[in-house]
Amino acid sequence: MTEIFIINVQNKEPIELSSLFTTVNSIEKIYKRFNNYDKDAKFLINKISEGSIIIELISLITYNPTPLISDINNIIQFNKHLHNIFKIARGEEPIISNGLPIPSNDDFKDGKTVYNFSNCSNVSFYTVNSDSKKITSEHGIDNNNIEKIIENFDKNIDTKNSSSIIKELFTWSQTGFNKLNTGNKGTILTVSDNSCRVIFKNDDDKEYMTNYEKWQDKGYIIDCDITFKNNKPILYKITKVYKEDTYDIKDD
Repeated sequence: MTEIFIINVQNKEPIELSSLFTTVNSIEKIYKRFNNYDKDAKFLINKISEGSIIIELISLITYNPTPLISDINNIIQFNKHLHNIFKIARGEEPIISNGLPIPSNDDFKDGKTVYNFSNCSNVSFYTVNSDSKKITSEHGIDNNNIEKIIENFDKNIDTKNSSSIIKELFTWSQTGFNKLNTGNKGTILTVSDNSCRVIFKNDDDKEYMTNYEKWQDKGYIIDCDITFKNNKPILYKITKVYKEDTYDIKDD
């Protein structure tokens, strides 16, 4: 089974080859960062179809008879990450998922290149399973309000979008933990007095921080990636918990 990443270009006029491949190159640069510059984070052209321009790309990460379990959904997750870059630039709420990184300034720079390409065409992105042919994680961009959205890309490039902190105190302010329809929110006072949505990099830390009955009484020392919107924190992604430093807040 191979996941195929597809770029579907609905062009009205002939497109310069350099413009097309600059766009594909920008997408691959985002893909490399998404995979922390893994040596196999490379796209290969599988097929280019006639009609509209349909480019099928496969990755060395998943193009393997027995890929790692963690790599099976790599292309799908990447396409969601690409979608998030566009959603943030359009002023929409991003997809929240433990497996998705925070878009960087470089991601927005390359995303702007891809968006500029839609000045002359409508472009959609989706993934296809090579066995079932099932289409997943489909999204697209068109040339509506293109100038305004390009301005938003520039604002995101110039604005603080993310940062990381090390060994800061975190406390829960609201959580239903694994119950449905209840958001997990916490506070890091060195960042903001307001609580933010919380996700985890790994399940072990999530299990550790969500298995106390009196969660509101615990203080945790953590490393965390922070997502900002309009220079205000909107998401905490906990990347490491220093379990030996957990303590009861009531003891302060």
